[in-house]
Amino acid sequence: LSLSLSPSLSLSLSLSPSTLRAAARAARTSRERARRCGLQHMRRASLATARRASHAALAHHAARRLCTATRLADPSTMVGRLQQLQAGPWWRTGLMRLGGMFTDAQYQAAAGEDIHGICRRRGDLSELYDPSSGGVDASRFYTRFQVKGLHCWLVHVRLRPLPRERVEALVSEVLERLWEYDGMRDAVEGEGLELIQALKYQKELQLSWHGMAQALDEALKQPAGGPQAEALAEVLLRNVYADEEGGIAGSAEPAALWLAEYLLAQMSHLAALPDDEILLGRLTWAPPPPPHASGAELRGDEAEAEQAAGGGR
Repeated sequence: LSLSLSPSLSLSLSLSPSTLRAAARAARTSRERARRCGLQHMRRASLATARRASHAALAHHAARRLCTATRLADPSTMVGRLQQLQAGPWWRTGLMRLGGMFTDAQYQAAAGEDIHGICRRRGDLSELYDPSSGGVDASRFYTRFQVKGLHCWLVHVRLRPLPRERVEALVSEVLERLWEYDGMRDAVEGEGLELIQALKYQKELQLSWHGMAQALDEALKQPAGGPQAEALAEVLLRNVYADEEGGIAGSAEPAALWLAEYLLAQMSHLAALPDDEILLGRLTWAPPPPPHASGAELRGDEAEAEQAAGGGR
C-alpha cells in the first residue's frame, strides 16, 4: 500500500493478507452491531408509541370526566363528589392520584353505588304494589327485595353488551349493595332478624335472585312482543307472586303480565340512554304502563265476592 503525503514525500506500507481479513471482519462486526442497535431503537420507539397511545386514551377518558365534572358534577352523588375532587388543585389531588383515587375502577364503584340507590328508590314505586297494576304483596320482605332486585337485573342487562373491563366493577358494586342493604341490613333493621339469621337469609336471597335472573334471561330469548312478555310473566309468577307455600292466586296473572310489560318498557328506555351517562351512574326510568283493565275488573269482582261472603256471615 503506497500513501502519498505530498509531491516530495511518499510512504509505503505493507499489509499482510491476515491483517486485511481481520480488518474486514471488524468492519462486518461493526455494521452488525449498528444494525442491532438500530432494531433495538426501533423496538423501543414502537413500544413508546404504543404506551403513548394507551396513555392518550386514558387521558382522553379522564379529560372527558373532568369536562363533565365542571358542568354536571352533582355533589349529592358519589361520582359527582369524585369528579369535584379530581377537578381540585394539583397540590390537593396529587396524593389522591398516587393512591389510585381517580382510576376507572374507582369511578365504576362510585357509579355502582349511585345506580344501586336509584334502583332501591325505584323499588318503592307505588304502582308496583297497587292492586290495579303491579299488585306485588308489599307486606312481605321477600317480594319487596325481589322487586328491587328486578331493577338491578335491568341494569345488568343494559350493561352486559359493553366491554367487561368497563362495567365489571360497576355491576359488582350494584349487586354487593343489593345483598348488603336490601338484603341483610333491611332484614336486621326492618324485619328484626338476628345477624346470624340475616346472614343465612341473605344466602337464600342470593340464590333466589340468581335463579330468577337466569330464568328472565331465558325468557328474553322469546320473540319480541306478546311471547316475550308472556314468558317473562311466567317467571315473575313463580318468583314474585307465589306465596310462601308456592301457591299463585288467579288475580296474580294480569299483575304479572303488567310487571312484565313494565320491565320491557324499562329495557327500551335504558337502551336509549348513552353508555357514558350510565357509566357515570346517571340513569332514569320510563313511566309505568297503565293498569290492565282486565286486571282491575278481576280484582273488583273478587272484592265484591269477598264483601258478599262477609255479608252472608
